[in-house]
Amino acid sequence: MISDHEIVFLYQKDYAETGLDKYFIITQSGFSEVTAEQIVAEEKLIICHDYWLIAPTLFHKTGKLPPYVVDVDEFQVIISGSKQERRLRDRKDISKRPNFPEIEQQLCRDYFEIFYRPSLFDSSTYQNFGIALYNCWCNLKLSATEKGELERYQTIEQPVSRYLMASVAKGISIDTDRLREHKRMLEHDFYIALKNFSSCYNLPLEVPDDQDVIDYLEPLGFDFSGVDVDYVLNFVPMTNSFASDLLHLRKLERSRNILTALPLSKERIFPLADVFGSITSRIYCPKQG
Repeated sequence: MISDHEIVFLYQKDYAETGLDKYFIITQSGFSEVTAEQIVAEEKLIICHDYWLIAPTLFHKTGKLPPYVVDVDEFQVIISGSKQERRLRDRKDISKRPNFPEIEQQLCRDYFEIFYRPSLFDSSTYQNFGIALYNCWCNLKLSATEKGELERYQTIEQPVSRYLMASVAKGISIDTDRLREHKRMLEHDFYIALKNFSSCYNLPLEVPDDQDVIDYLEPLGFDFSGVDVDYVLNFVPMTNSFASDLLHLRKLERSRNILTALPLSKERIFPLADVFGSITSRIYCPKQG
């Protein structure tokens, strides 16, 4: 049973951005469709998932965001204290995550088929998923209370994340002429660095992934037992500049990917920000898009 001071919020985003988004809530009274205005005016605690995806749309439609929101997937990462949990969250949605046993896998698959719009809307699937999501929240809240994390989340991370999410939704004004020039220069720098790296270390003309790095360094005597590739590249001494060259190349690639995603046809950009903090409880904003 959903408590009288909480609601579950689900939605169908209109990815074409033509204004056809749909919003749904589950309360003690049952499942119903609501408007964006009703969502942002809600004073109860809103339980949802992938809030980052719909928050900008809510802000653009109403000029504000709801005051009390918990993204269940994000909350799970926060209270876990595990760096690996954050990495899993970044790569997989709830339907492919092992930490939500309350949500049956077939229900997840059916729900996300509707969520991403390949399948037609079915209210019973949405309602069942929403109830399962709420059960996840209840269990996570109990775990957070036992760990002493709930009060910190409510008094620090929630208000800060709400402020940052509103800033993200407003967007950032940009100079398109300067963006065009930065794109041109970065494209040149990236391909020069890639060509030099490939030639110097006799590797394919592509940025090596972690497995490529392991395959290259292990025959040279480097041990990856108990450590990841980033640790080896940043902290293990090498007789050549392979690590520094690769780190520089990867930095150029990340910057290139970010700038490539920024259209020259718009004068504002909208960051994708991880506003729910790090495993050390420091709020940070690692990426833009």
